[in-house]
Amino acid sequence: MALPGRFRVPDWSLGLILIAVFLPRIGGWPYDVTCAIAVFPAIVLLAARARTTDGSRRIGHWLGYVSYAVYVLQAPILMLMDKMAVRLAGARLSALPSAPMIAVAVVLVLLLGHYASVRFDAPVRAWLKRAIRGRASALPARA
Repeated sequence: MALPGRFRVPDWSLGLILIAVFLPRIGGWPYDVTCAIAVFPAIVLLAARARTTDGSRRIGHWLGYVSYAVYVLQAPILMLMDKMAVRLAGARLSALPSAPMIAVAVVLVLLLGHYASVRFDAPVRAWLKRAIRGRASALPARA
């Protein structure tokens, strides 16, 4: 499906839409199905033609760089934050005001994700590339 010729939205607006989609605590499965069938494909379609800037491209590149570490670390960090909330505030994380907790969680996950990407993921990937390249050169040539 193609969009009309000059129809382009600023890339930052798609980020706001995506955040807004995840904020409501309503609906259950009908909301989830609507998002999966209509909202998320519409966001992808709009993103394919979004207006970008050098800054937004750098942010997107960085988010892609840390994405695996964020994926791996988000659950343990949220569990740790929940335990700390019980110890410090006497309440589970879900019982505390959500906006500040979401902000803290996002910043913490992104910072630790960056650290893990730089200190662990990138060096391990570089080592694996060298190891695989070394093995490939040790293989006999194909006839």
